[in-house]
Amino acid sequence: MSVLWTDGGGGGGGGAAPAAGGRAHLGGASVDVPALSRAVGGVADGGAGAAGLGAESGADEPGAAVTPYYDQDGVTIYHADCRDVLPTLAPASVDLVLTDPPYGVGFKYSDAYDDAAADYREWMLGCFREMQRVGRLTMITTGMRHLWMYPPATWVMCWAHPGSTRASALGGFSEWEPVLVYGKRRIYNDFKYLPHAANISAESGGHPCPKPLRLYHWLILQGSDPGALILDPFLGSGTAARAAKDLGRRCIGIEIEERYCAIAVERLRQMVLPLPA
Repeated sequence: MSVLWTDGGGGGGGGAAPAAGGRAHLGGASVDVPALSRAVGGVADGGAGAAGLGAESGADEPGAAVTPYYDQDGVTIYHADCRDVLPTLAPASVDLVLTDPPYGVGFKYSDAYDDAAADYREWMLGCFREMQRVGRLTMITTGMRHLWMYPPATWVMCWAHPGSTRASALGGFSEWEPVLVYGKRRIYNDFKYLPHAANISAESGGHPCPKPLRLYHWLILQGSDPGALILDPFLGSGTAARAAKDLGRRCIGIEIEERYCAIAVERLRQMVLPLPA
């Protein structure tokens, strides 16, 4: 049995915007007010707060004010480049960073992002450093091709999907993927077997590279406590947000492609009915 240790701790709570020069709360994370003014324009100046669903985010204008695309039931989604939003979050203000970044293999996700491998390492490591700064614990579901690009992890967890094999560099097929873990927390089980993870695009609204909702349920249960604040800076179709909501956690999600933000919101609106007794 593998055991992984980390410091526990809950996320910050909500609150009214303080005066300039103080601190405010962004989706449960403590943020410097000057930075908050740039990130969620209007809140720190005593305005009405988040503009709500469908608000313009300025994702195409670096440094422009970013208002929440969605902010409800403990889940906040930003239609933005995570490189503009992550620096506004205070150190260690997030309990768990859980994300599935692009792999840098030239895959066509959308018009908003070029997944070319040329400068992938440079900008991804910049994002990684920010994730490490704001998160007490970080879990990254990465592909095998760039597994060694990341700094050495505290531990590597594994999930197996024999129902959805992929070609390996050895000429055969791969049935498992790693989860890089940074930080320390007691985790008793570092392996998840998902034999029926082959056809999951329907649950993610057609996103080309989704992770199974059951996988993210498992990772959130392993990596956080009820009420914790989860951050996914590469939200995609919202699997992390949906899983966090299902499990009584709060979540901040950042996604550069607006149509995936819309899919994530639609998934969040779907209620999970309890099983009959």
